[in-house]
Parts: sequence; structure tokens; C-alpha cells
Amino acid sequence: MLSFVASAQTQKQWLKYADESYQTKDFYGASIYYRKAMLIDSSNLYIVFQYAESLRQYNEYKLAENYYKYVFDKDKEKEYPLSIFWLATMQKYNASYLKARQNFIRYSKNKLDKNTYLFKKTQQEIKSCEFALELLRDTLRLTIINIGDTLLADTSVNTINSEFNAVPINDSTIYFSSLRSEKMRGRSEQKDTTYLLKIYEAEKKDTVWLLKNELDTSINKRRINQANVCLTEDKQTMYFSRCDPDMKCAIYKSKFVNERWQEATRLSDSINKIGFTATQPFSTILKNDTILFFVSDRPGTLGKLDIWKSVQENGQFISAQNLGPTINSLDDEVSPVYDTVTNMLYFSSPWHLGLGGFDIFSSSYENDNFSKPINVGYPLNSSVNDLYFTFNRKNKTGFLTSNRKGSIFKKSETCCNDIWSYKLIIPPPVDTITVKIKTPLEELMSYLPVKLYFHNDEPNPKTRDTLSTISYLTSYNQYRGLIDVYRENYALGVSEENKKIAEDTVTSFFENHVDKGVQDLEKFTELLFQELEKGHKLDLMVKGHASSLARTDYNVHLTLRRISSLDLYLRGYKNGAITPYLEDSASNGGSLTLIRLPFGEYKAHKALNDNLNDKKNSVYSISAAMHRNIEIVSVTLSHRDSLNAEMRFLKKEIFDFGSSREGQKLTHIFKFKNTGKAPLIISSTQVACECITVKASSTTVAPGEKGDIEITLDTKGLSGKEVHSISLFTNGIPSEKELTVTTEVR
Repeated sequence: MLSFVASAQTQKQWLKYADESYQTKDFYGASIYYRKAMLIDSSNLYIVFQYAESLRQYNEYKLAENYYKYVFDKDKEKEYPLSIFWLATMQKYNASYLKARQNFIRYSKNKLDKNTYLFKKTQQEIKSCEFALELLRDTLRLTIINIGDTLLADTSVNTINSEFNAVPINDSTIYFSSLRSEKMRGRSEQKDTTYLLKIYEAEKKDTVWLLKNELDTSINKRRINQANVCLTEDKQTMYFSRCDPDMKCAIYKSKFVNERWQEATRLSDSINKIGFTATQPFSTILKNDTILFFVSDRPGTLGKLDIWKSVQENGQFISAQNLGPTINSLDDEVSPVYDTVTNMLYFSSPWHLGLGGFDIFSSSYENDNFSKPINVGYPLNSSVNDLYFTFNRKNKTGFLTSNRKGSIFKKSETCCNDIWSYKLIIPPPVDTITVKIKTPLEELMSYLPVKLYFHNDEPNPKTRDTLSTISYLTSYNQYRGLIDVYRENYALGVSEENKKIAEDTVTSFFENHVDKGVQDLEKFTELLFQELEKGHKLDLMVKGHASSLARTDYNVHLTLRRISSLDLYLRGYKNGAITPYLEDSASNGGSLTLIRLPFGEYKAHKALNDNLNDKKNSVYSISAAMHRNIEIVSVTLSHRDSLNAEMRFLKKEIFDFGSSREGQKLTHIFKFKNTGKAPLIISSTQVACECITVKASSTTVAPGEKGDIEITLDTKGLSGKEVHSISLFTNGIPSEKELTVTTEVR
């Protein structure tokens, strides 16, 4: 009895500490105390739910997902109806998009007021999960690294706390903001309860960014938070935020005079409205006006934090204007940056369709209006928070802030923001003759990509043939007839209350993806035929994808069969009207060439289930089904009759080395021919891994002549499935060619 009373008193005390910490927004401390209380009695769902809430709010997404699920399973949305909403949110942050989508749909079945934030947010998140799966298929070609990841000393830019808002001063200097205690030393810290935001300077030595100093007291006042710096284009004026302990912020301005920043002054009330936050300034020129973009929760804001702009007149910024509902939403829109060359606004938001929390978006400014935001793509965006995007147009580099995995941490791997740098992999400019594509062809391309889906191992299963005996339309009708089988298998093992959600998910996949593919194909083929009838010579590029049940070499044959079924569909169009173009025998001189890229499993997402015995997930899951497709990715005018060079590979542009041992050096020779009428010049190559070496038999190949590209893959230090791409840049049309090699290192 005494033991029970002591435990109860201990739990009560832990709970008191936890609630106090939670109220003061010390979520990490709260999580520690809630956990201690929970270990004494986990049947108290209030403690478990508050533990999950604390984990979520200091960005410990994986653990938070587990405990929200625990509450949901026990409570069934009686006392804690938001448990399923936050479970879905954490699953999205953990890149489990299909699970997240199902649970957002589950939450949407509740009787929610359609005018509330939660209802609208849930509908947006359902769309966002679907969008995320598509976005991951088309990754940007760039490298991205943590700029503090190699530092261990006091000169570390990134620490175990939070760093953000890297602003380039020149190619070797940045200003940035950081939350640190005064006793911070490199990545570690001594015991200190005082943390402040300050603005720092860092410089690049060789390839490493090193902390240089904290800006002086003209900018960084003692016992006050300073952050979110921006500079005018001439680097003579700085704008930044000063914030009180409750993080109510105002924007200040400083001039650079006599090689130092002068005492900062507060901007007028037209920007810093009393009682509200004004932060994250960005100064730029817009239509010959000096503009200050900034972020505020002032009256007129549509959601939480909105992006505003103010025009400068007579040296003062006048009344601010909200950017409106195209940009701003019911959530936060933050960290605006404007590119005067492309007239593009970049900002971050958790509302517009994205991969996780805050994603980076772009919006073009035309006719005095901003266009609908476009997600800048993966991996600039991740499943967590990505903000403070900057760019250097000259060298195709920039910075962003993210709490993605790989950040420096002490509490959890996604707890804190770090500064990351990226470099775009972009072809160098090549002097070449470009062909202006006419409007009808642009309309044709607007239907791309056309994605066509298949049942597992279809068409013509259990064969290594590369040709199909049935057209895609026949394959589609057979696949569509299996919808009830998919519903039944996808719902196996699911509770009765979630069974309907699982079945609806399958229905949605067939209607929004499988059926849409056929509809797009029919429209696309009609326009394609119209262009061929004009005598155009067209190249149609088709990529294949397969799920991961079979070995890669088998999947390559399978995807070739799938592309072959498209070929048969085209040959059957209007009783064979397209066949002469495919056989280069049309009387009007037009032709159609299918360029086949049988990727097989190469591009499959690493999370796909490849367990043959688990057919629910490996065959009937939406994740697996999404990856069993072919895509018509481009249609271009062929240049075989032009005066340009053209590099055409004689066999596949992908080679699988099969199984290999770690440490082996694997070599393959890709053979090509210059099918153009001018000498082909290979100007450069690019690889994303030092494990690849490229050797060309000649950098100049005469018309009609052949050449070799030798690729060597060094497997030292590699393991598992390895896929590597090599970009070749030439004076031909197109100017870039991509080769791919793959192996399974054991």
C-alpha cells in the first residue's frame, strides 16, 4: 500500500512538472516529465496524449507517431478526437504518405464544420499526400549538404540548437541567425538557461564554412533576440528583426558606413504595427519601386502569419498590402525572397501542396499579380520543414534551412534547424541551333506525362520476352476488372471501421490514376496523329517502371513489354493510321520513333515492399501499384534531317552489372553513333558520385561515325542497390544524354 501511494505521489509530481513545462513551451522538458509519469501508469491517456503533443512540438516525429497511434487505438476518438489528425500529420512528416492519406480521410469522416480550419486543412492534406507521391518521382538534379556537418570545433556554423536564414554577402561570406546560449562552444554547450537569437558572420575557407564572429552591439543588443537579416542589393543597408521574449518582433534598419554597421533604428508603424509581429524582411526592386516584403500577423492577415509588401516613398515604407489568397493561406507563409531576374517570389508554407511541414514554393509576378505557387521539388523540399531559400544565379548554388535528417542534434534527429547548401547540376551552355516548336506541339506536350498503369507482371506474365502480344487498351481493361480483388486484398487485416477507407483508397487510385491515364492517352494520341499528318518527324520518349518483386534484369524486360503494349496501341489507332509513321514509310515524310527507357526497378522508391509472400503490400498496395507504370515523358521534333550533330546509342542507355562484391571495379562500354550531319563534340560529363569514371574514345565524332563511352564503377565502400547516372553534354540535339549503370553490391 505504501508503495502504491509513493508511486501515485511521484506520478502526480512528474505530471505537475510536465504541465508547467508545457505551459511555458519547454516541450522537450515536458516530454521528459510526461514520460516519467507515463512509465508509472500508461493507462492514463491524458499523459500519453500530452507526451505525444510534446514530442510533436519539439519535432520528434517518429516517437510522436507511435504515441498518437497508441492513444487512437485505445480511445477510438472519444476523448481525444485529434489523435488521428496528428497521427496522420506525423505519418506525413515521416514520409508515410499513403498511411497519412488514409488517416486524414478517416478523420474527415467525423462531423466537422466545413468552415473550420481543421476541416479545410484535412482536405488540403489529403490532396497533399497524393501530390507528394507524384513529386518524389521527379527529383531535382542537385547536391545538398549540411554546411556544419564536418566541423567539430568552436568554429561550427551549425550546432545542436537552431541555425537559419543564411544570407550570402559574397561567394565566401554569409550572415546567419542562430539560437545559442552565451556559453555555447561549437556543437556542445555548458549548463546555461539563457538562450538568445543573434546574427553571426561566417566565411568559407576552401570548401568549409567557419564561424567568424557575432555582429557587434549596433545589431546584436544584449538580452534581446535578433534574427532574420536581409541586405539591399548594394549591401549598404541591412534590415532585420528584434524580438521580445514572447517573440513579438519588429523590423529594424542599419546603414553600413565607414566599414561598420551603424546603430539600428526601428521602422515606422506602417511596418511595425503596435501589438503585432513584423519579421523576416526582404528588400528588393519591383517595377522600379523599392519594396519591402515582410511577414506579419497584423489585422488583415488571412491565416496565422502572412506575407505583406510595402512600397518605399521619400525614404519611408508606406502602408502595407497583403499579398492575397493566391500566396497566403489559413496557415503560415514565411521567409519571402524575390528574384528580380526571373520576377519570381520564393517563400515557405505548410499549406500549399507539399512533402511535409513547410515546403519551399515559387510564384511568378506578372501583370501586377502573383501566380499560383509551385512546389520547387525534392530534394530541396523534404518531408519535414524547409525554409529560407536563397540562390546564387552565377554559380547555381544557394542555401536553405531545414530540420531534415542529417541535421546536428542532441535531443532528436529532426529537432532543430540547420543551414544546408545546395548546388544545381545544370548542363553548361552549348552553341547550337534550336528549333522553335510551334503552338500545336506545345499543346500536345501539355498532356505530358501520360502515365499508364499495369497489374503485377503484366502484360504477358512469367516470360523474359521484350515484346507484348496485347495492346495497352486490352491490358487496361483486364486491370480494371481486378478492382474488387484489389479492394479485398488491400483491406485484409484492417479493422471493420477502417475497411471502408481502405476500399475507398483503392477506388480513388483506379479512378484518379488508372482511368485518367487512358483518358490522357486518348487525347494525346489524337493530337499526336494531327502533328504526324503535317509531315513532322517526332521522337516519343517512354520510360518504364516496375515494382520490386523481381530482379532488375527481369524488370527491364517487363517494362519493355509494357512499352511494347503502347506501341501496339498506337499501331491500332484508327485502323492502323499511325503504323506508316512508326515504320518510316508515310507518304508525307512524317515519322514517329519510340525511344524506350526501360528503367525496371532502378527508379523505384526505396520504401517499396519486395516480399513475395506479402502480396497485400507488394502487389495490392497503392504504393506498389503506383510504381507499375510507363510514362510518355516527352515528344520532340526529330532532327535527323537537320544540319546538327546527334548522339544515338546503339543499344540501351542503361546497363545492369548484376550482383557484385564490395571493392570490385565494374566496366561497361556504351556504343553510340553520330546520326546527324555535323561533327559531334562531347563538351563535358557530369557524375554525382566519385565512384564513377567516364572515358570517351573520342571527344569529336564525324557524321555517320561511331564512338564509345566507357563507364567504370568502383564499388569500394558501396552496399546494396546502387544506381548511378552519367550526364553527357554535347553540341547535338538534344544537348544532354543520360546513361545509367546499376549493380547489387553484396
